[in-house]
Amino acid sequence: MPVGPGFRRYAAFVEGDVARMRERQAARAAGHDDVRLDAEHGVLTYLRGDQLLWAVQAERLATFSEDVALLRWWWQGAIGGPSKRSRLDPVFTEGQRMRLDELTTGAVAVDGLDQADVVCGVAAHMARADGVERLHDGDSWAYYALFEGSVAKLQLTIPPPRPTSRPAPPMASRAMQSIPPPGDSSNPVLPPPPALPGVATAPPAQPGREAFTPVAQEAAAVVHRALTRYHQALLTVTVDRQRDKTRFFVHLAASDADGDLVSLDPTQKLCDAVATMIEDQRRAGAAGWRKLVARLRPSDRGAQVEVRVS
Repeated sequence: MPVGPGFRRYAAFVEGDVARMRERQAARAAGHDDVRLDAEHGVLTYLRGDQLLWAVQAERLATFSEDVALLRWWWQGAIGGPSKRSRLDPVFTEGQRMRLDELTTGAVAVDGLDQADVVCGVAAHMARADGVERLHDGDSWAYYALFEGSVAKLQLTIPPPRPTSRPAPPMASRAMQSIPPPGDSSNPVLPPPPALPGVATAPPAQPGREAFTPVAQEAAAVVHRALTRYHQALLTVTVDRQRDKTRFFVHLAASDADGDLVSLDPTQKLCDAVATMIEDQRRAGAAGWRKLVARLRPSDRGAQVEVRVS
């Protein structure tokens, strides 16, 4: 179906909100010269050289084929709409509520790439996304809604590390590590059951203060050893949970006194602290998260830390 007058009116109504969403996205990724998608883990990264500017969760929103000028939603082909729960569900449900058939029909005929951008921008705003990105996908374009994750209530103040004449600890032998599966092989852990229609799934739980503090302290120590002054630092941990094991990836970057981003090598101590934090949360039976982002800002008392999980 083509884009009708009802959708055009709604797009004009939310035009300012969509523009502000795109402006915030552009500010977070300002200066990037490369965009990389980790489709396996659903993470999109913006880079300048080898420096990480922004790492964000990405969910495929739509595919646009220029040869037929057709925009296909992520659930296209499923009978009756999306078949599994995702953060994009409000696009379909709100489309139903407001009778915007463009959002509830699997494919939409558009005038071209510019109109596809408008339609996907409106859909991303409707999903309460933090941005929308368009990437080449063979002969087509793939649109991704970007989500930073939920704002954590966990905030810590980390005192500055004590001066020491000892050499810096070696970097981790692997920034990616695996955690043994819980239980023994005779009692494997099964994947969680699928979400039931109309039943909300539990949000990811924040890491406990006691478990997270060693992570924050070591991350701050790595930053202080590398930079005498910094504006802020970003620690990103992504978790890949599989049937028989759990892997995690650790990235650490900071902006120096000149505002340039510096990629820092995580130490083995930092990776060990992350592994302990993840294992403690599993033992507590809390809802697990796929991504943790900790932002460190220098303060008079050392560093202020804010955590987001998703």
